[in-house]
Formats: sequence, C-alpha cells, structure tokens
Amino acid sequence: LKTVNLSELCQEILDRLKEDEPHRKVTVHIVQNVEDKADPILIRSVLENLLGNAWKFTQSVPEPVIEFGVQHTDGQTLYFVKDNGVGFDMAY
Repeated sequence: LKTVNLSELCQEILDRLKEDEPHRKVTVHIVQNVEDKADPILIRSVLENLLGNAWKFTQSVPEPVIEFGVQHTDGQTLYFVKDNGVGFDMAY
C-alpha cells in the first residue's frame, strides 16, 4: 500500500476521457487533496471503472455532471463517484 492522491487520479482519468471525446461538455466536481493508502494499480482500476461508467451513462443527459467526493460517517471514510446519468432499477 502507498499513499495515493485520489483527487489527482480522478482528474487524470477524467482528463483522458475528455481527450477521447472533446465534443462532450461534462461538468466535473472533484474534492481536492483526498489521499489515502491504497494499492495504486487496483485503485486506478476501480476509479477507471467507476468514472468510465459515469462518463458512459451520462451521454444522453443534456447537462451531465460527474462528482468524486468523500464522506465521513460513524468513524468510517466513504469515497464516492456520483453522476446524474441513467440510473439502475435498484430491484435488479
């Protein structure tokens, strides 16, 4: 495990997605300076998957928004990727 700046990693991933589709206008909110200990390769894979899905599932939204953040609840740290794209029926 190494200290990884998750904010910078998210920005890097989203910058690459923007380069691949420069015509897309996506509003991005990334909480800055979020660091934690993680396996750099595995956390990159997780974030690429989550942010890639957020990017993909906001394609049909007129004003897409993707967010990376952190929440502290009951002594636990929760990291999240959130978007306003097509959702999933939670029954499935």
